Amino acid sequence: MWTYRPDLKQYAVTSYQAFKKANDWVLIGVSSFTLLDFPEEDRKAVVSGNLSDTNILGYLGLASNNEIKGDKRTIDGQPIYVYDYKDPKDGFTLSAFVNPETAILKQVQLAGKTDDLDILLTEKILSKTPNPTINNNTFRFSPPKGTKRVKKLSISPL
Repeated sequence: MWTYRPDLKQYAVTSYQAFKKANDWVLIGVSSFTLLDFPEEDRKAVVSGNLSDTNILGYLGLASNNEIKGDKRTIDGQPIYVYDYKDPKDGFTLSAFVNPETAILKQVQLAGKTDDLDILLTEKILSKTPNPTINNNTFRFSPPKGTKRVKKLSISPL
């Protein structure tokens, strides 16, 4: 992972595992981060519309997980199927909103409270590519002149 902060004129290069352990992961998007952890076959199923209420929990091996609940709701006048997972340790709830007609993931939401923070993060998904072609030349980062490489760098400006 390359992190670049133009405001600080700094950049860092870290492994995905190190980035995952940091608290910045939520800033790349909950759906993107979550899908990075899915095996390729499961990512394809999620992105290409195989999230019907009858098959997704079984498909992902979560049917026996009592912490994941799914039900039909109406949001903004539209029917939607929502899967909720409440983390028993941290108390945060991660919700996936699925179009019941197309079985496509439409929205992800993270909600919860900590001692001094009340979080409600909603990510609406306009489109996702099921299997983009990515190779070593897909992304290239060249640090601008005058930029310093540092060992660790948060992407959060706070």
